[in-house]
Amino acid sequence: NIENASDFLAKSQLSACATLTHLSKHCANSPVLCSNDELLQNIIYLAGIFDSPLHTRCIEMLCNFTRFPSNNALLANLPRAIDTLLLCGKSKIGEDRMWSIRTIQNLCSDAS
Repeated sequence: NIENASDFLAKSQLSACATLTHLSKHCANSPVLCSNDELLQNIIYLAGIFDSPLHTRCIEMLCNFTRFPSNNALLANLPRAIDTLLLCGKSKIGEDRMWSIRTIQNLCSDAS
């Protein structure tokens, strides 16, 4: 039945996002996740969809990536990432603004 499939898909997406968010917090995982272009582009894409339940967690993942300097040069050179973070910095949701501003601050602190 379609309703059950949609519900299952939504819960699966939330679970996968929670797992990735958890993994992004650890030093050994962050460069591996950030170097996966397809994963990174999808995280940036979802961070920009304000009505997605995954939106805030994706901004948090971007912030987690910027905690490790080796990721900053890559992220800072992605115009789509910067544009998305600037949009998220204007969000009505405080948590979105917090993660976005922290991410931009981390990117700006990198001398490369």
